[in-house]
Amino acid sequence: MAHKKVMDRCEEIREWLFPYLKGDLSPVLSKGVERHLQSCSRCRNELMLLRELQRLEMTGKRGAVDPAVFIEELNSAAGSMPATFPTVKNVIRDMEAICGDSARESGEKTMQLLSIIHSFLTQTRTFLQSRNRIRAGREWIQLEKRRAALLTQVLQHPCTRFLKDVIRLQAEAYVSRGLIFQIHGDTQNAEASLSLSVVLHWALNTSDDLQTQRFLGELKYYEGDLDAAEYLFLESLGHQTVDPREQAVLLRNLGNIEYSRGNLSGCRNYLEQAMTISLTLGLPDYPARDLMNLSVIDFSRGAVDSAEKKCREALDLLHLSTNVHLKGQLHANLGTFLAVTGQTEKASTQWNKAMLFFQNGYFLKDTVQVKRNIVLSDYENGHLDSAEKILVSALTEYSERDALLCQLHILMARIQRLNHRFSEARDHAGRAESIALECKEMLLLDAAILEQIFIALRDNRSSDLAQLISRSSASRKSKPINTPSIFDLENESLLVEVFRTLGDRRGAARCLRRLKRMLRQLRQLQPGSYACIQNAVGESWADILNRLTQESNNI
Repeated sequence: MAHKKVMDRCEEIREWLFPYLKGDLSPVLSKGVERHLQSCSRCRNELMLLRELQRLEMTGKRGAVDPAVFIEELNSAAGSMPATFPTVKNVIRDMEAICGDSARESGEKTMQLLSIIHSFLTQTRTFLQSRNRIRAGREWIQLEKRRAALLTQVLQHPCTRFLKDVIRLQAEAYVSRGLIFQIHGDTQNAEASLSLSVVLHWALNTSDDLQTQRFLGELKYYEGDLDAAEYLFLESLGHQTVDPREQAVLLRNLGNIEYSRGNLSGCRNYLEQAMTISLTLGLPDYPARDLMNLSVIDFSRGAVDSAEKKCREALDLLHLSTNVHLKGQLHANLGTFLAVTGQTEKASTQWNKAMLFFQNGYFLKDTVQVKRNIVLSDYENGHLDSAEKILVSALTEYSERDALLCQLHILMARIQRLNHRFSEARDHAGRAESIALECKEMLLLDAAILEQIFIALRDNRSSDLAQLISRSSASRKSKPINTPSIFDLENESLLVEVFRTLGDRRGAARCLRRLKRMLRQLRQLQPGSYACIQNAVGESWADILNRLTQESNNI
């Protein structure tokens, strides 16, 4: 029912987005739309799409050509793509021929010249990538810089003087097209369009590309190309014209990169700089978010008390703020920190507050994530009936086929297996496997298959067991574990038991070696999580490793 109310509200808001964008709504309705946009990412994406379409239309009216026209032309001529490098000399010769044709109108000449430039940039990238196999990192940046340098040579020719203003408009059009692709989930075309925009700005030597560089850097970060993203962020940050708010965003992005690399001190340094800038600007939401991220770093280091203190400081900053989503996130994190220290009742109070904030803002996914945290706490404390009840309500509310739904089904499969309801457990594990395959979540896929392995082992279904173990091995090879969670460690430990029961000594030894490697990674990247494991099993780091080594040797 709650999900239906959210959808009905979203449909109503979306009918008002276009008049809101044009400024035709009354002040009361405008405020209502703005409140909803603060809490609804889907409607924000819809507004962003409308805004970019409007900007694309405006740049077209001012003289730019929709990049889709060029893309269509190139696709139709893909078979005639030159096998040799398209030189600046050949491009200038073609442009001179167009400029010297008196029979053509000026508008037609402009479009054809822009088409030649677009084809030149696209062909140089295709040629360089095919020859050098450049896909990511600093080499990718060098390729883009080389394309910009080649275009600079082209634009130095006298026949391109009147084109520079139009090329600036064209760069804006590429940004809009790239953001539209990104909203639709087409990251490949989004990256190509944003790259073209950045290259055009580099060739023109303007500072207008700073925000576009950030957009491209964020996309590169999302794709996992941390080196390229870092270069783009640092270059924008070092520019003299970058404004303080943009500077704080760039620092946060650099902090995210360092966190992904496991460099927690570097991440902390960037976030503290961003927080200092945000505080001087008088924007409470941004320093509160920085404090929240710093608390997560402290938690990862095992400094739970410091993490809790920062969370409470962030909540004090948000005392008068209307950002219900950020308040909900802080209460949810605070609940997790309290649960780790064994304060389950206080943790439950914080999680309930988080759910109230999320429910008031119609944040369905965040509400369900908090419920998952409560389920995990109940599961670890042996309160299976309470965990099952909350899981049933979460599965009733949430229907998005993503990693979160997969985790919920895996948890339900475990609880049902412990309650000896094996057919229901098998059903939930099968659903989790199906969702994990759709989402390409290999670690969750392995966990879902593992649940089915235990049930097959109990039922003595040897043919199904062999097939399931084969599927599990395939999923584990396809994606190595870089940042293991406690969930992954539990799966690995259970699989050791499976192989031992089957008498497969090699399989058990492989799992034990993998478990040792995961523990080492966890100790290095997330000391706080590792400290939780030590408390749970009552062993020190050395004792755990010695025991695992001894077990491996015995096998």
